[in-house]
Amino acid sequence: MEIQRISQIIRMAKSNATRIPAPFGSLRAVLPDSRLDAALINQWRNANQHAFFTWGTFPLEQTCAWLSKDYAANDLDIIFIAETSNAIPFGQLALYNFDTADLSCEIGRIVRGVPDIAPGGMYFAMQTAIHWATEELAVRRIFLEVFENNARARRLYERCGFRITQRLALRKQSRQYTQWVKTTTGPADAFALRMEFLPA
Repeated sequence: MEIQRISQIIRMAKSNATRIPAPFGSLRAVLPDSRLDAALINQWRNANQHAFFTWGTFPLEQTCAWLSKDYAANDLDIIFIAETSNAIPFGQLALYNFDTADLSCEIGRIVRGVPDIAPGGMYFAMQTAIHWATEELAVRRIFLEVFENNARARRLYERCGFRITQRLALRKQSRQYTQWVKTTTGPADAFALRMEFLPA
């Protein structure tokens, strides 16, 4: 099956910390047992929590545990750190939620962690990840979801070739963390957009 080939490639990339060449330097696959990678992901996510659909400040140990258990065991989830040619990390993104029926995947967890280096770096990081997904993994469709009012992110995604395909109603749920959950009933507290990229 095609999905087995995809999972094998991802498993190898994660275990070898594969580097994919990019105009700014490279995308480096995150190692599940790397505390340094966990610290970067944790710091950047906490600093940019409102770009995610779960808000909250997560302790480092929780991120380490997630990487070493959930991420390590999932061969259909790969996180990349964007690094300059001098190996300076400045951002992250991930490919996950692979669908066996239509060979699609989601691109997300997109965060620029360091604002002052590699101008245009996240645009090129997305382009590099998209090219790798379509050429190396033979993915046929890539999608993402973003808050409707996140104009800056939407501009980036549109530059990368994504187009709006659906408007999603969200309900706010506040417990230990604030979660924005999709809903089809009752009033919405906010809206998200589903955007899709279709390879030529």
